[in-house]
Amino acid sequence: MVQTGSEVGVAFALNFAAGFATVLGGMVVFNKRLVHLANPVSLAIALSISSGVMIFISFVEIFGESVHLLTEGLKTEDMTEDTAAGHGWLAATACFAFGILLIYGIDFIIHKVSPETDATEIEHLEHLRESFDQHEQGDGKTPGFLESQTPGLALKLNEDAKAKLNRMGLLSALAIGIHNMPEGIATYVGALQNTSVGVSLAIGIGLHNIPEGIAVAAPIYFATGSRWKGIMWCAISAVAEPVGGTIAWLAVGDGMDPVSEGILFGIVCGIMVCICIKELLPTAFKFAKGQTHLVAMGSFAGMFIMVTSLILFAYAGV
Repeated sequence: MVQTGSEVGVAFALNFAAGFATVLGGMVVFNKRLVHLANPVSLAIALSISSGVMIFISFVEIFGESVHLLTEGLKTEDMTEDTAAGHGWLAATACFAFGILLIYGIDFIIHKVSPETDATEIEHLEHLRESFDQHEQGDGKTPGFLESQTPGLALKLNEDAKAKLNRMGLLSALAIGIHNMPEGIATYVGALQNTSVGVSLAIGIGLHNIPEGIAVAAPIYFATGSRWKGIMWCAISAVAEPVGGTIAWLAVGDGMDPVSEGILFGIVCGIMVCICIKELLPTAFKFAKGQTHLVAMGSFAGMFIMVTSLILFAYAGV
């Protein structure tokens, strides 16, 4: 049996919303003004706010719930409160570490299967405006972020260059899709725990899915000349988000015991924090180009946005 009801519907709606942000990011190729808005500073701020949101909600809500559930679930009649609390913290920390290892494992597999994914990192989007201008003017030059992989070469955009660009976009879609799956699990699990947690995670994930959508759509557009092909691959990578939610829905079934639920929350916390510290913050610092205060302030802003949201949700009884 699996769960049904309004809370499941809300969880899946949040999954789809977070995933759709990837498509929104890809839509910048439809408008030159949107491309110019996607400058390094804007992306640095968006990624740092996303990190602040996700780190705060992971530690304040999800990890605490993991400790609580594991403490209650592992407690026996002859066990003292202190011992049970110690077991709860130890087990939650182990699950947190497993979540971190899971993300590293996913990255290892991606790079083993396709080492070229190093060329798909979203920090290459800092060249997007120049590349878009070149493409729109039809000067035939290799887009800037492709030149960054072959420094010193001012190649014409021949068939080989187009193939490389197309491959870059497709590999980005693959890598982002694989990363979206655990994020979908996290959003679903968080929403089941508390609607406010699910909303917070969806906001954080959605914010960093926007630049990821650009990373997918832009190379495919430059390679094929088709904006819709870029959007199509954004949508394909975005589908991984609700797929992750579906996996969580099937795994949870019609309910879980406290230990299983606590383990799941601990793993989800590790996944979210690892994504922030390993990927989002380093990329934000690269975009910021030495303006580290932008990343710091963005992260703090994300945290205080979450504090405000949780306060409002508490007063509203959500």
